[in-house]
Amino acid sequence: MDTSSERVLLDMPWERAIHQSGTIEFGPGGYLYGALGDGLNPFNGQDLDTLKGCIIRIDMDGQTGDLAYGISEDNPLVGSEGCDELYAWGLRNPWKMAFSDDRLIVGDVGQATWEEVNVIERGGNYGWPLKDGFHCHDPQLGTSTGGECVRESDRGEPLIDPVLEFPHFYDDGDAIGFAVIGGYVHTGDIGTLHDEYLFGVFTSSFRSAARRLIAATPQDSGRWPTREGRVEGGLDIQVLSLCQVDGDSYLLGTRAALAEDPLSQQDGVVYRLTS
Repeated sequence: MDTSSERVLLDMPWERAIHQSGTIEFGPGGYLYGALGDGLNPFNGQDLDTLKGCIIRIDMDGQTGDLAYGISEDNPLVGSEGCDELYAWGLRNPWKMAFSDDRLIVGDVGQATWEEVNVIERGGNYGWPLKDGFHCHDPQLGTSTGGECVRESDRGEPLIDPVLEFPHFYDDGDAIGFAVIGGYVHTGDIGTLHDEYLFGVFTSSFRSAARRLIAATPQDSGRWPTREGRVEGGLDIQVLSLCQVDGDSYLLGTRAALAEDPLSQQDGVVYRLTS
């Protein structure tokens, strides 16, 4: 590795060391897509003059002006209000995402009540902090409710619904999980999972791992139905990430509790899913 070849593409200040950058993925046309959280300031999600709370798209092989990268001319805000790098916005903490063919699927971590998964469209506004999943959200109180929601941004953009959501708690008060771990559409030879979107759920408590893998069936429109992913003998890890190589799906996780050290080098595990 040539350490002198490093080139810093983007370096931006963060007021808080949380909800920062997530996944980077090369997508159609060779462009680089990056997931950026709202920095724990929910109003960044609707601010087109910041790169926070959004998905950006840049051209690593080009250069626009004094930037260290290029801007595609068909990025949605080129020539209009807002940052030219923006590809989609209205997101809270989209730190895990992946392409399935040309479709970009993002797990967006919610606040107090709901988790969601979105299919990203060019120029799409996904509603945060005006919506949380399919629900109304009050950014001043930090609470989500039912009832009639805001359907458009102040700029008149429609707020796009997620393809699925799940709550933090069951009706009886038991915990489900407090953060979605976005994954991949499985393309391998496990028949029961073929073309299913696999994702994880981060901790259901600060004392033990959530041990949950979820499969969702992609739809052309409407909500994606979900079911619990069953692993022989039970899943004994906290899923931290997922990846796919040559059609095989892998779970990356830890046996350590969140209150201990979830990034423990001793407790880290990688599983490959098989039939």
